[in-house]
Amino acid sequence: MRKNLVVWNHQGNNQSVLHKAADLLKAHDQKAVVVIFINDFHDEQRLNTKHIASLEEQVHHILGADRVEECLIAKGNKAAWIIEYCREHDVELVIKPWRRNKQHFYTKSDWQLIRHLNSHLLLVRAGKWDGYHRILAAVDVFEPSEVQKAVNKLVMERASFWAETRNSQLDVVHCITMSKIAIELDMVEQIEVEKSHKPLREAQLDKLVEQYQVPIERRHVLAGRPEQVIDKVANSLGADLIVLGSQGKRAVGNLYLGDTATRILEHLSTDILIVRPMVDE
Repeated sequence: MRKNLVVWNHQGNNQSVLHKAADLLKAHDQKAVVVIFINDFHDEQRLNTKHIASLEEQVHHILGADRVEECLIAKGNKAAWIIEYCREHDVELVIKPWRRNKQHFYTKSDWQLIRHLNSHLLLVRAGKWDGYHRILAAVDVFEPSEVQKAVNKLVMERASFWAETRNSQLDVVHCITMSKIAIELDMVEQIEVEKSHKPLREAQLDKLVEQYQVPIERRHVLAGRPEQVIDKVANSLGADLIVLGSQGKRAVGNLYLGDTATRILEHLSTDILIVRPMVDE
């Protein structure tokens, strides 16, 4: 069985990621390995056996002793440690908190994981949380490559499974991509683009989601920039989890690659589940 890895950055003692992980593990009837990063301990003398035991006790208390396979202590480059551990231990899902820095919505470590991690990645925000009530899956159905088809299928499988296990409402969004120049200069009216392309895109989306029992009113096809469309739909729905597909550093698709991925993630303020096909690097 593939593993789950919960990452707890002890700095600030924020336990949100532990509480969310506890709920998800219980809902999915799974266990996890927990790694506690202690980069804030610059004085090694302060880091004694008693303190480590206290951290581990918090983990077992919040997650439940029966949900914790192992509790690890780590220090140093978080992204490098996580990527290496996942490669060596066949990890399926990494649950990690995100923290906004001064320049970007996500940190350098987050971007390294998004690009290089060969596992699914759940980035969770801090704060109170009472479960995922509305999940939004974002897919690209326009002339998808074989890799993009696999990514779309995986997005729907994960989103549907999480919605079912959480008793959540599932919505799906597809963006009819318009160029930034066209939007800014009003060269192409959004309403005309939707009128022209929407019927075909809706048919393609219907074919993708037909087996996942997503009602027509929960299938959203809009024209614009992906980062704006996904954010707009998420806000209008009150979505608390967005599922995105990634082809990783070898991506060739046009929706979640490079600058577009950056813009999408920096616009969102919900928890993000990034899924990618499980293949060897």
